[in-house]
Order: sequence, then structure tokens, then C-alpha cells
Amino acid sequence: DKNPDNAAEAAEQFKLIQAAYDVLSDPQERAWYDNHREALLKGGLDGEYQDDSLDLLHYFTVTCYSGYGDDEKGFYTVYRNVFEMIAKEELESVLEDEVEDFPTFGDSQSDYDMVVHPFYAYWQSFCTQKNFAWKEEYDTRQASNRWEKRAM
Repeated sequence: DKNPDNAAEAAEQFKLIQAAYDVLSDPQERAWYDNHREALLKGGLDGEYQDDSLDLLHYFTVTCYSGYGDDEKGFYTVYRNVFEMIAKEELESVLEDEVEDFPTFGDSQSDYDMVVHPFYAYWQSFCTQKNFAWKEEYDTRQASNRWEKRAM
């Protein structure tokens, strides 16, 4: 042991490492961990997790912007900021080797071929990589058989 003065702390750290190894070695436990990783890292699964992602409902109404200009409260600025926030949240939830470029929303002067078309081409087929496993009502690891697991 490299920590003869802190044997108790070293033993505790070893227990944590061993528990992590056990989870990663068991295919079922590993799959559950992978599905719940984000919730675990952001505060656990004890029901106290707070979803801090952007609430998009506010942006489904014309009252969220004022006019069609490029000013701070204008249509283009408001929605450019929304799509930038969505892209930021996506980047935070993916692995580094899966990072992709998100096209900009543009502004009132944006060129169709350079900005508008790439934007719509990308976002019309967008599928989030974010994991919402923390919203699950049941822990499928607790199922005693396949039928029960499917019912959950």
C-alpha cells in the first residue's frame, strides 16, 4: 500500500473502485449504468434530480419574440439563442468522439444556400443523444423475470 498513514481512507477508496469494477464487469449492471449515467452524475436517482435543460414550450408562441429584426428580442436572435442552447446541451451529453457541428440559425440577412438550407436540412432530421432515463418510473434491475421487466 502506498498510503500507510491513511489505511482507512485507502481502504474506503479501494471499496469504491471495487464497486465500480463490479458494475462495469456485469453486462446487466453496465447496461443500466450506461442508461442512467447522466442522472447519476447530475445528482443521483433518489428523486431529487432537477432537470436543468431548456424548457422549449415557451418558444412555441409568438409572445417569446418582438418583431422580425436582429435586435436582442427579435425573432432571429431569440431563436438563434434557443438553437445554440439546444446544441450546447447536446454537446454536454455526448461522448467526445461523437461531437458534431451544429449549423447556425442565422439572422435576417442570412444566405439561403450558406445558412438557411443547411440549418433546416440538419434540424429536420435531428434526434437527440440526451438520455432521459432519470424519468423512468421503474428500475428494471429489480424485475424477477423477463415478463416483469417488459411490463415495467
